Amino acid sequence: MKELYMNEYKGFKNYDFDEVYRASICSKMSLKEEKLRRFFMDYIIEEKQPFELDSIDKYLDKLQLEKKEVKKLVKSIEEKEGLWQEDGFIKFVYPVSSIETNHRVRIEDGREFFAMCAIDAMGSHFTFDKNIKINSKCSECGQEIFVEINNGEVVECQPSSLNILHVNTEKFTEMAKTC
Repeated sequence: MKELYMNEYKGFKNYDFDEVYRASICSKMSLKEEKLRRFFMDYIIEEKQPFELDSIDKYLDKLQLEKKEVKKLVKSIEEKEGLWQEDGFIKFVYPVSSIETNHRVRIEDGREFFAMCAIDAMGSHFTFDKNIKINSKCSECGQEIFVEINNGEVVECQPSSLNILHVNTEKFTEMAKTC
């Protein structure tokens, strides 16, 4: 996967590819893990609330999984930083947040959700493989920000002088510390 992106890398002024590349969360998942992760994302987006793990029995047939297997998969996904749970509720499934944030994403299929951070909001274009519109706020000054991404390109942003800062998250053990 890295080679695919490397071929299309247009570069940043002061950084080479290896300094900005990060493997996708999806690439770290088994097929079953990714299916379950997607299920949790869809649930949070559609229901606008965290997923209660005690309710998983209702969805086992749909998921074609056994409860015991779900527990193992959830633990594995969490260890790979693909989801975060607290008190039996899955609250965050990268990049989707069940808690309101300053980063609202509208997917071209009509669904909307809150992203965990601004970079996650932009990355959701690739997660869902859909064009997106983002309404956000600068974490420093509170200025309203709008970004539209179509076919992998930023086609509109307000303010037009928008700058995006991203750190190499591979240097951190907890991605939440990079936002």
